[in-house]
Amino acid sequence: MRWYAPFTLKFMRIIFFVSLLILLLGFSAKSFSGNLSCRFTAFLIEGDMKSWELLVDSLQKVRLNKADGDVLLYAEYALTGYFFTQDDKKSAARMMEKYENHLDRLMDKYPNTANYHAFKAALYGYKIGLSPWMAPFYSFPHQREVDKAIALRTNEALPLIEQGNSYYFRPSFVGGNKQKAMLSYAAAFAINSKNNPECNWVFFNNGAWLGQVYTKLGYPDKARSVYKQILNVNPNFQYVKDELLPQLDRGEFIDMGSRFEQMLVD
Repeated sequence: MRWYAPFTLKFMRIIFFVSLLILLLGFSAKSFSGNLSCRFTAFLIEGDMKSWELLVDSLQKVRLNKADGDVLLYAEYALTGYFFTQDDKKSAARMMEKYENHLDRLMDKYPNTANYHAFKAALYGYKIGLSPWMAPFYSFPHQREVDKAIALRTNEALPLIEQGNSYYFRPSFVGGNKQKAMLSYAAAFAINSKNNPECNWVFFNNGAWLGQVYTKLGYPDKARSVYKQILNVNPNFQYVKDELLPQLDRGEFIDMGSRFEQMLVD
């Protein structure tokens, strides 16, 4: 049994659109973090995985300030997860190496940053995905990083998401608890909903997954409320509008978490 950061299968297919013009502009030490965050969110809404990958590759080749570097780190985190959902472990391993190197450089400079410890926890989850037989060795440092992230957090959402992942995907006999996971995801969503959600793709990711967790645990009204909140922010988010909400209205449920876990098993 493994636990790791979940990126839902269909969700991670619909996260990428960017104009090629942006790729040609180049980047300097000047901050573009706000624009980048809005662009990544637009990519998610429109859905163009290849362009997200190209933009990440472009950003990795230039010098960025800390704010832009953090936006890139989030994008690398997402892209690694996406490759897992596509059962493309070769690309996942390639991206994970860059993500890890980037994260390690940041942690050397800023060792007490809650989000970086959350990213580190996710990294151990990805390593388990690549090498399942290493789960007994990676599980402890994974949980250690989750605990550090929670201890250091002030109002960051990502440590709560990774805490939720840990609760959700661990077996119950070693502390897994889907009800606790639900509460962690919900707390993160409350924070993300107040953090410029129009330009925060994590808000959409967190909410789409939270709605599925609510559905799985028997809270369809809460799931519907989350989906409607997402669509109030952006009514064009196709994954919720065209798939999750209609499935909920029909009384259907596709357990993406279980499908993702089985993909890593296979």
